[in-house]
Amino acid sequence: MGAYNTVYDLIRTRKKNRISVQLPTGYGKSDVIRLLALALRRDGLVSNVLVIEPNKQLREQILDQTQNQKFFDRYKIPSGNLPWPFSVNGGEEMNRLFHRNYLFASMTTGLANANKHILAKWVSAEKRKHGVPPVLFIDEAHTSSSVNSWGEISRDVADAGSFVVSMFRGNVRLIVQQKCP
Repeated sequence: MGAYNTVYDLIRTRKKNRISVQLPTGYGKSDVIRLLALALRRDGLVSNVLVIEPNKQLREQILDQTQNQKFFDRYKIPSGNLPWPFSVNGGEEMNRLFHRNYLFASMTTGLANANKHILAKWVSAEKRKHGVPPVLFIDEAHTSSSVNSWGEISRDVADAGSFVVSMFRGNVRLIVQQKCP
């Protein structure tokens, strides 16, 4: 709850747009992402939510309908009218990012890196349309190549005005990296 409350408050007050959260395995990084996606969208603090995963397996895990239903049941959240998350595999699905008919979308780091220019346009379009930026969660940010391609994605979308929350596995810590522009 500490990670949830701190990230929510930093986004609500718009004090920071780059935030890092470090939680041990089993402490609920995915639940923090799901809860923040629901609350930030519900409260009109962000226009949309995009989750970047290092690989297809983790992308499908965050989108898994059974796991999402367990999440809704665990927190007693009625899920009947909520749109389910969707997987961005490229092509036409990139265009779906520009519509608000999903709880959140997820894509791999490789796809996000290859489409940084589209993501920056998406951020700008979301801010214009809704008056608030989207939030990008970079899950498992500690698992990247030596070139840290997720770092470029983080920089580019943050520079375009998005909130970026990097989720790391490790000891519990919260690091605030930069003020909002």
